[in-house]
Amino acid sequence: MMFIMQNHSYKKPHYIILVLIILLTGTAQMRLLQGGFYSISADESGRVLNAAEMSFRQILKPTWFPPLYAFINKLGLSLYYDLFLTPRVMASLAGILTSLALMFFAHRLFGNSSISIMTGFLAVYFPHRLIFSVAPMSEIYFMCFMTLGCAFVLGWFSDAKKWDLLCSSICFLLCSSLRYEGWLVCATMASILSVQRFIHGKPGWRSYLVNIAILASFPLYWFLSAYFTNRMWTFTSTAKAYVDVHGKDLMKVWQRSFLNQFIEQSVFSPFIASLLSIIYFAVQDRKIRLLSLLIVIPIFGMTAIGFVNYSLPNHNWWRLAGPALFLLIPFLSHFIYKFSTLLFANRYLQHTFLVVISVLCMAAFHHEVTARTQNHI
Repeated sequence: MMFIMQNHSYKKPHYIILVLIILLTGTAQMRLLQGGFYSISADESGRVLNAAEMSFRQILKPTWFPPLYAFINKLGLSLYYDLFLTPRVMASLAGILTSLALMFFAHRLFGNSSISIMTGFLAVYFPHRLIFSVAPMSEIYFMCFMTLGCAFVLGWFSDAKKWDLLCSSICFLLCSSLRYEGWLVCATMASILSVQRFIHGKPGWRSYLVNIAILASFPLYWFLSAYFTNRMWTFTSTAKAYVDVHGKDLMKVWQRSFLNQFIEQSVFSPFIASLLSIIYFAVQDRKIRLLSLLIVIPIFGMTAIGFVNYSLPNHNWWRLAGPALFLLIPFLSHFIYKFSTLLFANRYLQHTFLVVISVLCMAAFHHEVTARTQNHI
C-alpha cells in the first residue's frame, strides 16, 4: 500500500495557516511561562548552572548526562548571559521548530495538507512538547531531532535518496548526544541499514559505511572517553541516584518504565486511535514497519535496561513516553481525517468536523498540561 509522499498541492491559505500555527504555538508557550510555570527545580537549574560554569572543552568530558544539551545552553549563554531567560528562550524556539518538524513528518507520511495542518494544531497543546518548550530540559531538543530524523528516514525508505539518509543519520546522532535512548535509536537505524545493505543491496557501500560511522560516532566517543579517563561512573550515576531515593522495588520500576508510561498514555487516551492507525499501516506497508522499529525498540530496550540496572529518572516519569507519543500525532490526525470522510460526503461538513475534533483534542491536551504543571506554579 503506497501512501507516503503523495502529491497534494499546498496553496497560499495553507501557508497562512502555517503562520497561524507558529503564532499559536509561541503564544501557548508564552502564556504557560507567564502563568508562573518557571520550572526551577534542581534538574533544570542545576544543568544550566553546570553548563554556565564549564568550558566547551569540559562539556565534552563524560559526566552524568550526554553533552549536547549543555553545549546548546553554553552557546546560548555565551551570546546572552541570563541564567533564567536564555535557556527558556532557546527551549521555546526549539519547541516551535519541533512543531514544524512534526508537520514535516506528517507531510512525509501522508502528503495531505489537511492532515499536516491538523497535526500542527494538535502539536500546539501536546503536553510533552508544550511543557518542555518552557522547562529548559533536554527533552524538547531530543523530540525535535528524533522527529526530523524519522521524517528524513521516510524519504529514504520511499525514494532511496542519499541526502535523506545522511540527514536522518545526523539527526539520530544528535539524539544520541542528548539522551541515552538515542543510542538505541542509532543502533536500530544501523541495524536497518545493515539489513538493507546485505539483503537488498542498498545503500551502496560508501553511503552505508559513512552513515554507520555517523550513527556510531558519538556512542563510541563517549564510551571510550569515559573508559580511558576513568569516568565509567558516567553510566551508573543515574541508576545510583534512583536506587538511593526509591530502592529496588521491581513493581515501581515497571510503573515508572518507558513501556508502562507509553501504554498508560496511549492505550487509555485518544492516542488509542493513533495506535490502531499505525498498526494498520505497519501491516500494509513495509516502510511503516521499519519506521515503527525506531519507535518500539528504544522503548523496549530502555525498559529492559531499567530492570537490569535501575536507570530511571527520580521524578516525572510521564515524560519518558513523550517522543514516541509525539510521533503518533500524525496517525491520530489521519484517523480523524479518514473518519470525517466516511461520515460526510460534503467537503465543508468534513472540514467542520475536523475543526471540532481538533478543538476538543486541543482542549484535552490543555487540560493535561494544566494538571501536569499546576503543582509547579
